[in-house]
Amino acid sequence: MRVLKLNVMGSPFIGLFFHLFEDFGIFSQRARDLDIDIKKEYVSYPIVTPFFIEYGDRIIISKNAPREIIETLGKYFDLILVDTRENLIGNLFFIGKDVILYSSAIKKDVEEIERVLGMSSYRIKVDYYFGSIIKSYRDRILVAQNLSDETIDRIRERVVSRKFDVSTVNFGSPFLRYGIEIN
Repeated sequence: MRVLKLNVMGSPFIGLFFHLFEDFGIFSQRARDLDIDIKKEYVSYPIVTPFFIEYGDRIIISKNAPREIIETLGKYFDLILVDTRENLIGNLFFIGKDVILYSSAIKKDVEEIERVLGMSSYRIKVDYYFGSIIKSYRDRILVAQNLSDETIDRIRERVVSRKFDVSTVNFGSPFLRYGIEIN
């Protein structure tokens, strides 16, 4: 594994601007000058990762997400298109093996994702959008250490099938999903 300290346009939240998969990365135009040895797919939007959720070997993305991002990801993955009002579903939801977790979302969007995936959802109230405080990679989950012990325990109860770590990035930021990229 190679570790790089990067910032994109002065932001330490590099995961907003690009996302690494095993064989390629999807990069916004803001991340065009990054020197990372991986096949790159560029899109014209300023951010990319909040638009989608990784789910096994598939990608869940709103039908309202930018067409260019849908088409780019569709070249590499089977997509699960969901008919949601919100297009930044990667911010709002964490999809576990058998549960959908969220803190705040439109009821119709929650019901649509439950219907499409055939799973139940569980709301855990936190001060942040749920999809931004959890980083999933390989068979592990990182959860922001800024959360209360009670909240961390509630998350752990719901994702029992995954290895679970509590961590931080960028000197205590709760936004794990965007502060680190792992492939």
